[in-house]
Amino acid sequence: MHGFENMLNLLSAKERPSPDIVHTIFLLFNSSVGLLHKEYIKELAPEMLNKTSKYLTEMNQNEKRNIKKDSIDLITRTLKTFISHSECLDESNKIIENFGISLAIKMLKTSFLEKRIQAIRTLVEVIQASKSNPEKSLIAVRILLINI
Repeated sequence: MHGFENMLNLLSAKERPSPDIVHTIFLLFNSSVGLLHKEYIKELAPEMLNKTSKYLTEMNQNEKRNIKKDSIDLITRTLKTFISHSECLDESNKIIENFGISLAIKMLKTSFLEKRIQAIRTLVEVIQASKSNPEKSLIAVRILLINI
């Protein structure tokens, strides 16, 4: 009955799912967002953001090595879709931007060159996207300085 909640609970289970399973979970969320009631999405979005952030923050070196860029992109896209149903556009963009920066910083601190390059590209994309808005650029730089 509570399939979506159970999938989210897997992210915080004692036995952590592999990055491939997390990819599949978010593939299911992303594929079924159009079938879910808007109020249910609003209810699920904050829990999804919290559990996903916690899962990604607590990744060990092996999980960091095995998570693919496609999975990170899918997670970010799905979170953006869910959060956009529960927050205004500006707020949802800010949440996703902070999420992307935090994840990129986490990957920057890993010992895997490929992940570090990927993190730098993500940070460059965020900065370029906020280039036309000085206030947004300042916020992005402030987040970077706090987390590095």
